[in-house]
Amino acid sequence: MALVRCFAAIDLPAMLRKRLASKARELHGVGILPVYPENIHLTLKFFGDVGPDKLSILDSKLHDIKCAPFDVKVKGVGAFPNVNYIRVVWAGCESKALESLAGKINDSLFPTFPKEEFAPHITIARIKVRADTRSFFEKYVTNYFGSFKVERFSLKRSTLGPMGPVYETITEFELE
Repeated sequence: MALVRCFAAIDLPAMLRKRLASKARELHGVGILPVYPENIHLTLKFFGDVGPDKLSILDSKLHDIKCAPFDVKVKGVGAFPNVNYIRVVWAGCESKALESLAGKINDSLFPTFPKEEFAPHITIARIKVRADTRSFFEKYVTNYFGSFKVERFSLKRSTLGPMGPVYETITEFELE
């Protein structure tokens, strides 16, 4: 079996994905790539290329995580690495329970996967060249985009292609 590029993620409701995608389309120009609505998600942890042995560990450990359903507020925009040198434009996520779930994933998979700091965000665009985005950030820096209830998270496969990544769910994990 080949390596699988994968990550743990939360899917967003279709209405919220469409709302975020429409805002991202306001960032237009050469080298600005808004994320397709169907690809907008909240990444809990990226694992990279994983072999069958580690994929089995991932599935087992993620099944064991206990967490009650919770709400996430999507508010404001920002950039990685920062607004002066932008590669990723994101919408912010607010929820202590979200941070707790990400922490449980980090803890349960260590040392098989390294612990990483969790930055709760939803990627809405990627920028390949320097672009003037000041008005976009001024307009949406504190904007409230909506809230949603998290009742499950997924282990997803990411296949890179000429039209961008294609994501498919490997396993879903219900929160209870």
